[in-house]
Amino acid sequence: MKFPLRGGQAECALLTSGSVWYTQRYTYPHHVMQLNDHDVTNQEILEAMNQFATTVQGNFTKIDERFEGIESNIKDMKRTMTTLVTMDYLDEKLADLRGDMVVLTRKEDSKLRELVNILREKNLLNDQDVKRLITMEPFPQLMV
Repeated sequence: MKFPLRGGQAECALLTSGSVWYTQRYTYPHHVMQLNDHDVTNQEILEAMNQFATTVQGNFTKIDERFEGIESNIKDMKRTMTTLVTMDYLDEKLADLRGDMVVLTRKEDSKLRELVNILREKNLLNDQDVKRLITMEPFPQLMV
């Protein structure tokens, strides 16, 4: 978009309908520009600049609001990330739990073996029953 201007020099920013703006150097005589046989006064220039500045300020306000929303989302994500457990922590806790379960099962197994021995001594179980019970999982004993 070119406007026939005469005289000195000025640089004007123009806002197009697609919100794409650009600057172009124009010339003007003695504080007055002429645009298609219409004299543009300093007041009109100031009003146009004020309108443009108001539009730009409104756009920056919208951008600031979007950034505040993004910052809020990032803070929420950081808070969530600090409460999440790591895979190493989870693996360690599962290994501890497995170890605890093995200890408890071994205690139960020792109780079972003792019970089998008591029943054998009282002749309530024969050697074949004792062998079958002692060789059962989870901790089988080899009979010699």
